[in-house]
Amino acid sequence: MGKVSLCMIVKDEERHIRRCLESVKNVVDEMIIVDTGSTDQTIEICQTYGATILRQLWRGSFADARNYGLEAASGDWILFLDADEELHGTDAHLIRTAAEVQDVDLMSVQVVNYTGKAPDPDEVYVVDQYRIFRRDRGFRFRNRIHEILYIPDTIHSSPVVVKLAVTIYHYGYLDSETELKDKFKRNMQLLRRELAVPKHDPWVEYHMASEYYRIGNIESAIYYVNKSILEFLRIRKHPPSLLYKLKYEMMLTPDRAKEALLTIDYAIMMHKGYVDLLYYKGILLHMDGRFQEALRVFDACLDMGEGDGRHLTLKGTGSYRAWYYKGKCYEGLEQPEDAGKCYAHALTLAPQYREAAADLHRVLRSINLDTPV
Repeated sequence: MGKVSLCMIVKDEERHIRRCLESVKNVVDEMIIVDTGSTDQTIEICQTYGATILRQLWRGSFADARNYGLEAASGDWILFLDADEELHGTDAHLIRTAAEVQDVDLMSVQVVNYTGKAPDPDEVYVVDQYRIFRRDRGFRFRNRIHEILYIPDTIHSSPVVVKLAVTIYHYGYLDSETELKDKFKRNMQLLRRELAVPKHDPWVEYHMASEYYRIGNIESAIYYVNKSILEFLRIRKHPPSLLYKLKYEMMLTPDRAKEALLTIDYAIMMHKGYVDLLYYKGILLHMDGRFQEALRVFDACLDMGEGDGRHLTLKGTGSYRAWYYKGKCYEGLEQPEDAGKCYAHALTLAPQYREAAADLHRVLRSINLDTPV
């Protein structure tokens, strides 16, 4: 039987850790927890689940802390999570079954990232991530912050990967969490240290852009995301789709629409199948008053759908959000009946979609109808 080790790093996570460990207690054979200085009840809670606690003074590197835990693990497989994550309750058996497979290096799962004030299944970003890997293949983490799993050179060109129908829910991007932890100052200190390293990874500039965007400093965010794109090109690598997503998300304003429309087609060409970029183009066209063109783009979004897990995808960009924006376009074309049909269809797909409900109500009143179109 393939033994599975949970590896985590924690600090002051008493608000989340029980939910996380409860979700995986029937999946893993051991829990290896690296604590970097908790002063609350985190360690005591972990111990009630039989976890092995490793204490390590914080060295300013998330990768170092994760790798320290890997050294203590004894399982055939490593499952790594954060304390503010939770494994979907019915998925445990899928991991146990997959752990019996012998000729696989990596397993990917779906990660659902909640955003906003409270968990809302319609306000999520979804992406596939490597979260399970063979312990004896030489996998290690790199980067002080926003650490990534490095695939060793011995299998880099052809790792054997399996995608599991497993979901992990991530709560760390909820507004209350980002406000509570006030991560900006800490993260920027670590990122500036990385930035000072000669030939550093261009992801550093991307993460700096993300931090600035989170606090509303759009000018600095755009500067650093463009710098990241240029650095990837300079080292002859295709800039990852995340960079373009962040860039054009920040340019979804009427005063930037014309500028963004000059370059977004290149990003769409670079990352065919990424519905979010197509969706952003549709919004930009709508902002620019090009409603017929925008309608064609939103139809393309609906044709594409949201099934490409390679990219971080906002739920609805290939379904109810595209229908909603079709309604906005029809309003721009002064076709309220068609707009109402689009808003109504968006609501059939996402009944709690407040913007669609409000606009549908407004359109129905404007055309003197008492029942949905």
